[in-house]
Amino acid sequence: MRRLLSVSAAILAAGCAPTFDVPVSGSSTVPQGNLVTCTILPAFSGFGGFDISQTDQFKNAGATKSNVRSVKVVSLTLKVTAPPGAGLGFLQSLSFDAADPSGNLPPAEIAHASDFSGDPTTVTMTVDGAELAPYAVLPSMNITTNAKVQSCPAQDTTIEADIVFAVQLAGC
Repeated sequence: MRRLLSVSAAILAAGCAPTFDVPVSGSSTVPQGNLVTCTILPAFSGFGGFDISQTDQFKNAGATKSNVRSVKVVSLTLKVTAPPGAGLGFLQSLSFDAADPSGNLPPAEIAHASDFSGDPTTVTMTVDGAELAPYAVLPSMNITTNAKVQSCPAQDTTIEADIVFAVQLAGC
């Protein structure tokens, strides 16, 4: 029985693929104004030229880009951080994409939301399940947004986006 357990453990160990999470945050300030000035959502800081291999979690796992098997978004949450009482009701829809700065890979939608009714201050976006390993092994990737607005915020509105990537490595 012990020999069977040892063999089973060895087989599992040979095929193991550790997984760890990499949380990343960025913020963007949407200016007050008319539909011309707030139609394009400003970029989120920290999401342009993002290199997952430079995160503490990636380094602490002893990971290298060459042993990345899979990278997927497991959550993306938006939260209004300023001004107090402001919400996301000015949005009609919003999506986030992973993009190759060199343009060799097509953009991949990673999350989207289209229900901002009730002017929520926090929204958990629907994750699309896109495989991001081809983007994560690049020197860097961009996380971009596509927004449709139905109105503009009455005041400059700062939004924080929190993304959690699940990284799976090949081998142990």
